[in-house]
Amino acid sequence: MRASEAGRLRCQAAARREVVATIVGTPADSARPADAIRIGYRPTEPGFRRRDTGAVVTAAAAVWFEPDGTAWAANPTPSMETMS
Repeated sequence: MRASEAGRLRCQAAARREVVATIVGTPADSARPADAIRIGYRPTEPGFRRRDTGAVVTAAAAVWFEPDGTAWAANPTPSMETMS
């Protein structure tokens, strides 16, 4: 998972959209497990975040992108910078 902080700030300053966050992996056809955690990215907040807790995540064992636009992660790795 990569999110450009400079790109996020640029989008906010210009009030326009551009791609500043990506998730890289290998496509697969496996079904999403029931215990997957919903994740997302918002230009108003730095980093990818768990939707249930708001914690920043930097990686995951697997990510599923659903037709409705949602993203779900298995075993999301929390950011060391935001862990308490």
